[in-house]
Amino acid sequence: MELHDLAQVFIDELFNTGDPDPNGQDVRCETFSRSGRALFGDRWKAGIASLLGIAPDTADEWGKGRRPVPRGVWPELDQEIARRIAELIEVRKSVVTFIEPP
Repeated sequence: MELHDLAQVFIDELFNTGDPDPNGQDVRCETFSRSGRALFGDRWKAGIASLLGIAPDTADEWGKGRRPVPRGVWPELDQEIARRIAELIEVRKSVVTFIEPP
């Protein structure tokens, strides 16, 4: 499976928010804020703002659905999620070497 495909599976499974409203805004803003939290933790607005080169207030407005998330944001988030997944896979390879059998 390609890294991009793995990231898409991760997004689909982790951020499944059910059926979207007619214009999809609720799902998009929820996915944006959940992606930010998954990537950056409690201070996700500052982290995602830095990643995207936007103001934290803009991230807040997008996450709350006050303004629509621009289409160009999704490929950038996908790329960062895929990078983090690859990083975690590599870290896990090291971690499991220290697990002793029961």
